Amino acid sequence: MSKPEEALIDRLTLRPEVREKARVLLRLVHSTTGPGTGYDIGEAKTGLPAICAYIASKRYVLSAPRRRVLLLEILIS
Repeated sequence: MSKPEEALIDRLTLRPEVREKARVLLRLVHSTTGPGTGYDIGEAKTGLPAICAYIASKRYVLSAPRRRVLLLEILIS
């Protein structure tokens, strides 16, 4: 994973758990969509960090009280 991809995931994810899941997903996607795999996505790979961050955040479901705490953390920072 390149430094720009890591930085993008860092900016898109607030929670460390989501950030780690996004990085795991991105490594998996890179290994299955690279040149020679038969699934090369070419220039479309620039959107992969954002997509992985989105999927990771959807998989990490927060309960209602935790959402309020997260919202407060966002507003404070």
